[in-house]
Amino acid sequence: KGMQCGVAVTLKGDKMMDFLNRLNTLILPRVRDFEGLWPTSVDNWGNFWMGFENQEPFKELDALVDSRELVHGFDVGIINNCFTQADGLKLMKDYGFPFGDPRPPKVKPEPLWMANSKKAKKKAAARKKR
Repeated sequence: KGMQCGVAVTLKGDKMMDFLNRLNTLILPRVRDFEGLWPTSVDNWGNFWMGFENQEPFKELDALVDSRELVHGFDVGIINNCFTQADGLKLMKDYGFPFGDPRPPKVKPEPLWMANSKKAKKKAAARKKR
């Protein structure tokens, strides 16, 4: 009790196609503030990954869940046989997945040692001016 738990499921064949159709046509439109999938979520091997903060868009789960006290976030990975990111993105777009604009690049924070050396240089320059 109180321990973390993880589960993985692999879908193939008809169940996979049914899930992808439902995901694309029913579930993604139910996601709040949905503006399209990030094209940068396709990795270098063409596989696509997306995360859901909760199970709310999956209305089919309402019958299985008695109370909504627990909110479960989860990731969905769509693994394919593409060899490049461009091929994987094309495959997903051809299947009809709605992609938005690319995610803006992350701004990396300046390392602490670099910030400290800049401060030291400024102090030294201020002392020289005196």
